[in-house]
Amino acid sequence: MKNTNPFFALIILVGISGWCSFCTNTGKPDKPPVVVTDTLSSWHCTPIAPLVEDRAVGMAGKFWPKGSTIKIGFVGGTAIQKDAVKASYARWKESANLNFEYPPTGPYNIRVAFAPGSAWSYIGTDGNSVSAQYPTLNFGFGGTAVIDHEAGHSLGCLHEQQIKGGVCWNEANVIADLSGPPNNWNIATIRFNVLDYHNPANIITNGYDQRSIMHYAIPARWTCNGLAINGGTEISVADRAFIAARYPYTQPPDPTTITISTANAAKIIAQLEKVSLSADKANVDAKAALSLAKSLLK
Repeated sequence: MKNTNPFFALIILVGISGWCSFCTNTGKPDKPPVVVTDTLSSWHCTPIAPLVEDRAVGMAGKFWPKGSTIKIGFVGGTAIQKDAVKASYARWKESANLNFEYPPTGPYNIRVAFAPGSAWSYIGTDGNSVSAQYPTLNFGFGGTAVIDHEAGHSLGCLHEQQIKGGVCWNEANVIADLSGPPNNWNIATIRFNVLDYHNPANIITNGYDQRSIMHYAIPARWTCNGLAINGGTEISVADRAFIAARYPYTQPPDPTTITISTANAAKIIAQLEKVSLSADKANVDAKAALSLAKSLLK
């Protein structure tokens, strides 16, 4: 059954005008790994912090086996919406040793719904624990970036902005804003969902990437240096490297490498020893012939 108290997630997608959409969840969040949920309102983001790009983060133990064929089903949705989802997983597949199929009937590994108002996903294989009658992922708003983000969650990726050493928070402003409408959260909830960092024991990461599709835009008011962070609008170079490392392709055998059994190796050694003995005898005979030739010249 889908958890009715999903884990809070935050997303800001920058538009052409420079306005950002800030996503909230008005429910009381549960402890992860459960569901990641997003709902929209607005922030204005200026200026942008310097970009850092070469890292990513995921939940240890929640990745699918490499080479898996993941079956995806839809709960409602238009042909356009379904095609957008398929296109997103195709983009992730460019870097991941995974296959995605969309059979007309289940069972499914991922069940995608399109209920308006929020976007959420279970983290990786956590979706296997959800009853087949419920979706494991929902796209209720947004475009390509939101779909790529939620699809990333379904493959095991976590929120980039909660990596320790990443965002330097202005805690007072974060608490002031999220304590009021529409969230109305207490401090414990705010810390759990925004200010607390991922537990290093539960994650796989090699650092922090501001451009990651899993990083949400952060308003300047929320950072300690007064600089907003754009976050990711597409699957970044670091995202691709990270997901490729989680789902690596099998390396083809080296064509210059020859595998020899122990029995065959013994036969080869015996033959080489015979050749060596013959070579030694030929060397002795050659030396004798050379000695004879020199004696005849005297």
